[in-house]
Amino acid sequence: METLADKSYIIPRDTRTFLRRLPLFVLALLVFGVGLASYVHELSLPALGFNWNNTDGVVFAVREGGPVERAGLQRGDIFLRLEGVPLDARDEFRQAWKEIKSHQTAALTIERGGQEKSLTFAIEAMPLFLEGYGIYYLIALVFWIAGVLAYLGRGQDRVATVYLAFCLAVAVASFTNTNVNVSFIRWASVLQRVSTGLAVGLFLHFSIVFPEEKRLGQKWRPPILVLFYLPGLVLGCLNAYLFPLQLKGEFDLLFDLLFLCPALSFLGWIGSLIHTYLTTPSAEVREQLREMGGGITLTLLPFIVMLVSNVLAGRALVDARIVVTSAVAFPMALTYAILKQRTLLDIDCLVRWGLVYTMLGITVVALYILMVAVLASLFGAAISWRALLIALVSAIIVAFLAAPLRNRLQTWVERLFWR
Repeated sequence: METLADKSYIIPRDTRTFLRRLPLFVLALLVFGVGLASYVHELSLPALGFNWNNTDGVVFAVREGGPVERAGLQRGDIFLRLEGVPLDARDEFRQAWKEIKSHQTAALTIERGGQEKSLTFAIEAMPLFLEGYGIYYLIALVFWIAGVLAYLGRGQDRVATVYLAFCLAVAVASFTNTNVNVSFIRWASVLQRVSTGLAVGLFLHFSIVFPEEKRLGQKWRPPILVLFYLPGLVLGCLNAYLFPLQLKGEFDLLFDLLFLCPALSFLGWIGSLIHTYLTTPSAEVREQLREMGGGITLTLLPFIVMLVSNVLAGRALVDARIVVTSAVAFPMALTYAILKQRTLLDIDCLVRWGLVYTMLGITVVALYILMVAVLASLFGAAISWRALLIALVSAIIVAFLAAPLRNRLQTWVERLFWR
């Protein structure tokens, strides 16, 4: 009697391959969509002009020349209340923040030297870079593009699949790590912690499939993968569950352990590369390991040093945004190594093409902004950066559509009037 498996030929091979890969494509689009929605949500919030620690309210950055600095706020002050709503009343605070309109005044209560002070300052519109927190979205976008490019360029094999999953987990952890804004929302704090733990396991999993898959016996593979994934996921879930208590200063050790995991996974990855180098019979793989190990270690070393120093000191010795920025070269270097080993694309040509068109794109955008600024000045028109961004995106879309629309329009006109 024939089974359903025997009739698998009924579905064409290309269709089966597409259906098998579809969930990961859908997940990638979902991550991009959630990140974009999160950014738009943050952009709708009014700018306060300063940044503070999400747990204890200590102000660590004040925008120079901004309204809140003119009102007297200083680094080291403790942020207590906004419009009378305490910082630790998360839902009420977020609602109060959201309801403040640009160009209105807001009341701020701080503590300085053990005494409470009230400040009144003017509210401004949120800038496109989210008062410095836009770096998290930029890093998330870099990881997302790097993962998708490797997945498409390598032919969706096991290496590309694990790497794309890793990049998506890092992207989620990054765009949900805007401590002042999005993390006040419960789902974002859960995603941020769970995705961080998952990224640790995926990175270790990736270390045993690239650049050469480890020859593990069938009985050893499941326990090794469990060992890779379980600690990070357990810590991530525990931190997600205990997040409300951590905002009150409790269970900080679990939070520190979770964010030490990436450093430990990096050491595990280095150990895996050394093991591959010592055991592989391929001279080509050893050469690639020398190139990749040295280059990627240099890209990640500043990130690891700053992250560990912050955790060991128990406070932010280095601004977390600088720590994140230091790792931006990592996905680009790793994607290059993945595609250089085996790709459906000409990777060297792709890199040259990317560099050339990136520089041309930057030049065109700069000229466009300069032209708009000059025309606005000549006509005495005021234009905001947000309006300029909308106009720029619209111009890019029109430019991409111009050639095919022009050809279609020209054909239609010729048929209509000169047929």
